[in-house]
Amino acid sequence: HTMDEMPTQPMSALEDTTEIIQRDDAPLYLSIQPPPIAIPPGSHASAELTIMNTSDERGYYIVNVPGVPRSWVRLDRPRALLEPHESGQVVINVRPSRQPDTAPGEYTISVSVREESSPEYLAQATTRIHILSYGGFGVALDEDEIDASQPFHLHLHNQGSADLPLVVSGSNRTGEVELEFLSGKEFTVGPGQRHLLQGYARPKQRQLFGEPQTYPFDILVRSKQANQFVAVVGGRVPSHPMMP
Repeated sequence: HTMDEMPTQPMSALEDTTEIIQRDDAPLYLSIQPPPIAIPPGSHASAELTIMNTSDERGYYIVNVPGVPRSWVRLDRPRALLEPHESGQVVINVRPSRQPDTAPGEYTISVSVREESSPEYLAQATTRIHILSYGGFGVALDEDEIDASQPFHLHLHNQGSADLPLVVSGSNRTGEVELEFLSGKEFTVGPGQRHLLQGYARPKQRQLFGEPQTYPFDILVRSKQANQFVAVVGGRVPSHPMMP
């Protein structure tokens, strides 16, 4: 058995994120522990509220969470009965909606507690939650077969909750198609927004004689975010000879 001869290393204590609220004029004491993780929209995390009845009488305590959409929050005990000098826990489940208007970032949640028979005694505690962004993307061409004399229409849809910077490029296996993008190759689509990209797909050389040909091409849409995903849309360009 080998022995670790490294000396013991001091470690700093973890930051206590529990917020404690106690009002001298209210017969209750609150403490709240925020969710331990950042929350992606569509999933949930829990904060824990502790209520202590500091009076000599039993009481019903009403819990509310104002300031955030009602659909985001669910309480396991919105009305808690506590005996004198008894404490109880209320679990606050936070589940942000998976919608483009759920902006990522830090949110402050305020929790208010009042004694049912004495509504004038109101105590509040606040905590912060971190909501992450989520991604979603859609892309489609109006038509699979493109008329070389008419601009094509490429529809892009940012289905996520953060700005989506994109860059487009063209590719074709045969080298017979030339792609031109009319409004530039780089742009940013906002959360939930759509973007219309127009351009031309043309054969590089037109045949003099022969049968009509159809040349395939691909439009590549690449994200400039860290994940650098690539979405590919394929199309075709017909080429008609100048003479039969």
